[in-house]
Amino acid sequence: MMLAFTVAVWPQVNSNLFIVWMSGYAIWIGITFLAHSGRILGKWRDRYETPILVNMISASRGIWICGIALTNWPAFIQGGEFFWTLTTLWAIALAAQTIMVTVGNDYFIQAILATAIVMMAATRQWQISIGTIFFLIPAIKALDSARQVRMNEVKLRTTLTYQARYDGLTGLLNRVGIEEQFSELPPGPLAAMFVDLDRFKEVNDRLGHTMGDELLEQVGQRVQDVIQHRSHLLARLGGDEFFLVLPGCPLRDLLAISDTILNTLEQPFTLTSGQAYISASIGTATTSGDIANLEQLIRDADQAMYRAKEAGRRRVIYYDQSLRQDAQERLGLESSLRQAVAENKIVAWGQPIINYQTGTIAKVELLARWKLDQKNIPPDLFISIAANIGLTSDIARFMVNQAQKSLEKWKKIPALKETCITVNVEAQDLVEGLVVDYLENLVFTEQIDPAKLILEITERGLIEAESKARFQIDRLHTLGVRVAIDDFGAGYSSLRSVMTLPVDLLKFDRSLVAGATQDQRMQNVLSAMVEMASSFKITVIGEGIEKPEDIEVMKQLKVHLLQGFYCANPMPLKEVSNFAKEFLPHD
Repeated sequence: MMLAFTVAVWPQVNSNLFIVWMSGYAIWIGITFLAHSGRILGKWRDRYETPILVNMISASRGIWICGIALTNWPAFIQGGEFFWTLTTLWAIALAAQTIMVTVGNDYFIQAILATAIVMMAATRQWQISIGTIFFLIPAIKALDSARQVRMNEVKLRTTLTYQARYDGLTGLLNRVGIEEQFSELPPGPLAAMFVDLDRFKEVNDRLGHTMGDELLEQVGQRVQDVIQHRSHLLARLGGDEFFLVLPGCPLRDLLAISDTILNTLEQPFTLTSGQAYISASIGTATTSGDIANLEQLIRDADQAMYRAKEAGRRRVIYYDQSLRQDAQERLGLESSLRQAVAENKIVAWGQPIINYQTGTIAKVELLARWKLDQKNIPPDLFISIAANIGLTSDIARFMVNQAQKSLEKWKKIPALKETCITVNVEAQDLVEGLVVDYLENLVFTEQIDPAKLILEITERGLIEAESKARFQIDRLHTLGVRVAIDDFGAGYSSLRSVMTLPVDLLKFDRSLVAGATQDQRMQNVLSAMVEMASSFKITVIGEGIEKPEDIEVMKQLKVHLLQGFYCANPMPLKEVSNFAKEFLPHD
């Protein structure tokens, strides 16, 4: 009767414990143990494919308590010797009624705990009866519940550990993961590679974030396929930035691998929504082993990558001592620029834009200028630094404030009272909306006439952020502020793509103006562009007018306005009013 009752009740419990009656029949074998051993309830024999502990001890009243049956034998051994034996279990069982053992294998823990409880029952001379079974079942169920909790904790810990060290999108190492593995590398020469995708924001905005993620996954896989040595480390640092560490890789092989990655990434990517094309800029660096840490190696390769971007993208630049010196100087400039912006030491200059048909100043472009230790810092340099450290929106708001003050003063100057002011804004700042918010406040409080303000955004930046920029441009138009595309022709976009944006002015890049004076075909192209822009009621401005021939060609092409050194040099704002009074158009 007792045997039948036990078999009917105990299989509900998921345990690796088994108990052997002195007659040799198994009263109960846990479901989990059955699943792993392939055994069935029945005659217990000492014949198994894997080792088990079968020593038995004799308890009072003739009850035989069997040891632990393990499906994971290595977990039973510590330091090559049997660690958990019946002797040690017996001591634990006598020590406390409730025991907790921390061992790496869950099945092992379960068996230890369950066996210890049965041992305690025997030690305390409990009879294995229906009453005792009722006691043991809740105990074992509690143990199984604790085991499930522990298994869930282990799974959660494993998941969190993985997430802390690996990128969730690509499965590659993340910054934490590569730092850990980098610290375990043996001393020796190292090579590093910083890979940054070109124009990824454009692809991401155009195709959507889902397709952008799919593209990043495929990029990671392609780069992984190129580096096949097991010691090579590949991580996604974030966004579209990938970093590689190649231990023991000579410079020749480093450059070969980087060229292969460049070529591989320029092959079309097949996404769910269709094909996508991308390129990359790569910075490389090497060390003989004396580098302080991984961060220094990342900075060196990152600096080389930025130089590749500045050189035109789609190329590899190797980090050398000159770049290190540039980086140190740049850090000094960053600190000084932060201070200059905070203390309003950036000044605004103006360059008149001429209407050659009326002989008047149609507009004035405000240009940021910065002098450090009596030395003029090139605008392209400090604006690029400002973009990297997040100061461009502060500079843009300062320039808008200067525009507001100038427009107020120019109301009293007949030659300037109808003149508009243009202010340069980074595309990212436009997208984020901070500059638009600032303008909105000025317009609503009637501190500025929106009809006399134009924001200039570079062609490349505007096209790359097209979908997000469109919303902000609509906001500007609602306020009455116009938008110009600056440096048109310096990027990769077509005129048709530009015409789809709700812009009001188009500024030909100086390279187009210079080309038109030397090439009839270029003149024909620009003539078609002017005609198309005019049909959209877009005003065209020719930049880089530096000689009389430039003016003549622009007139022939019917470009509306002219800007350049031959028309007027940039000058402090206080001098613009004097220039306007004395201005006489060139014949």
